[in-house]
Amino acid sequence: MADKTVVAAAEAGITETLTAASVGGDTFTNDGKTILVVKNAHATLSRTLTFDVPNIDNFGISGSALDRAVVVLALTTQYIGPFSKAKFNDANNKVTVTYSSEADLTMQAVSVTAVA
Repeated sequence: MADKTVVAAAEAGITETLTAASVGGDTFTNDGKTILVVKNAHATLSRTLTFDVPNIDNFGISGSALDRAVVVLALTTQYIGPFSKAKFNDANNKVTVTYSSEADLTMQAVSVTAVA
């Protein structure tokens, strides 16, 4: 598992710098305005990303029952998020994501906080 660097969005844009998904998953810091750009370069197979929900909901349910699964189709790029801090952040303000397979997956975490 690796900790992905979060890039701040800017009016002039950002340079796309996708890095490979890690075996066992990845984490990234979440300010509540963070999105994850995910590219699946596999020619035929989709990939499922599972985002951990470590916090208890209003009904006292916690754990994998609340985890959020997102399917990224073959040969597509998907923008996922932003992520609620109350729902997805762990004690270190990080979101954890795992993969059905990390093969052919690259990504970049981007904070889209508006500039004043």
